Amino acid sequence: MKKVAVLFVLAVVVPSLVLAWLAVRTLRDQEFLLERQQSLLYQGVTDGLARDVQNALADDLHAFTAKVGSLLKEGKAQELARSFDDRLRQEWPLAHVGFVVT
Repeated sequence: MKKVAVLFVLAVVVPSLVLAWLAVRTLRDQEFLLERQQSLLYQGVTDGLARDVQNALADDLHAFTAKVGSLLKEGKAQELARSFDDRLRQEWPLAHVGFVVT
């Protein structure tokens, strides 16, 4: 009877334990891969949003440069410097404060 019990343990229980260990190890590997794919996906979304923000800032910088250039074409720079804050806030909606460095 002892031989049958030992044979049963060696034939059924030990391979079952080995398969369970392999399944847990594979599950951990799959979890790691899933987290890696998620981080790559989030990185792609974040890169796209950062690119959009950079483009928006570049567009605003271009608009600001064009607006200041058009204000300078209208009159003398010294006269514009005195009223730059008021004129810029009136003509460019993104400006909250206009300043001039001499």
